[in-house]
Amino acid sequence: EQLRKLYESYTTFYIPKPYRELSTDKVLVIEFVNGCKITDKAQLLAWGLSPETVAETGMDIYLTQIFEFGFFHADPHPGNVLVRPDGTLVLIDFGMVGKLTKQQKYAFAGVFIGMARQDARSMALNFRRLALSSEIPDMRAFETDLSQLIEDFAVLDVKDMSMSDLADSLQGIIYRYKLQVPGAIFLILRALVILEGIGKVLHPNFNTFEFVRPYGAKIIREQYSPENILSEAEYTGTQLLALLQALPIDLRQIMRKISKGDLRVKVELSGYVSLLRKADQLVGRTILALLVLGSIIFAGLSLLGHYPPAMPYYRGLPVITWYSLGFTAFLLLLLTLPRRSTRE
Repeated sequence: EQLRKLYESYTTFYIPKPYRELSTDKVLVIEFVNGCKITDKAQLLAWGLSPETVAETGMDIYLTQIFEFGFFHADPHPGNVLVRPDGTLVLIDFGMVGKLTKQQKYAFAGVFIGMARQDARSMALNFRRLALSSEIPDMRAFETDLSQLIEDFAVLDVKDMSMSDLADSLQGIIYRYKLQVPGAIFLILRALVILEGIGKVLHPNFNTFEFVRPYGAKIIREQYSPENILSEAEYTGTQLLALLQALPIDLRQIMRKISKGDLRVKVELSGYVSLLRKADQLVGRTILALLVLGSIIFAGLSLLGHYPPAMPYYRGLPVITWYSLGFTAFLLLLLTLPRRSTRE
């Protein structure tokens, strides 16, 4: 119904009317449409239609959905795209649809525009805008891979470029760098690959990139139009105001936690684990060495001491001296054993 409303004024495209009163949560009843599959070239010719024109109309309709409305039918296989005898295209089965926000739409278009301009830096920045988490650990390697992608396609003639190859390459980079991009991006790439296949059936010289190019220019004009700049400034101002309004509350919560002693700060020094372990072992061995030294001194002093007649002796030495020597030997044994750090 949303797409029906968007395409009310279009004469080359039609979406069947749904019957709400006959539909349920599991069954959708829509208007019957008389037509043939878009890839039925023989039937198109029998109706006096140009397969090339049908292919071009289909691609224009889809690119309009993606780059203008940001809301699109995501499963355009030949069984879901019909052609009426008068040449009108009809979409059925809206079980799979995709949606892009305005910012996602601009960023996705920016990836293609950056590629067309052979600007890997621009592609990388637009990928970062597109990602749900904008952190890319190795930005330099990321740009290098995008540069290689640009070079691979720059040497090709437009007629030799394949949307399927580009989609595979882009998805490979997305997976390699674990980019969290919106699911709609994968739906778009899939839809464009399917449409390219349909186009080649109907149009020997069909090339997806030739159709995408003018939409890139249109997106740039829209993005930098005075109306959009004003809208973005308004949105940014609203977000900043909301942040400033929330700041005193957040600061009060932090100060309250500090006063209660509930604030915990965790600091982790990566790369210093082995150094801390060695320092821990050194401190432990130093303490043991001091204990050994103290025990030896105590044993020596016990030999010089004067003890009452009741003090037991063993082999001519006071028992306390033997105890001191035994304790010293035990400490020496601990000192020679490898010590496991408690920080592991």
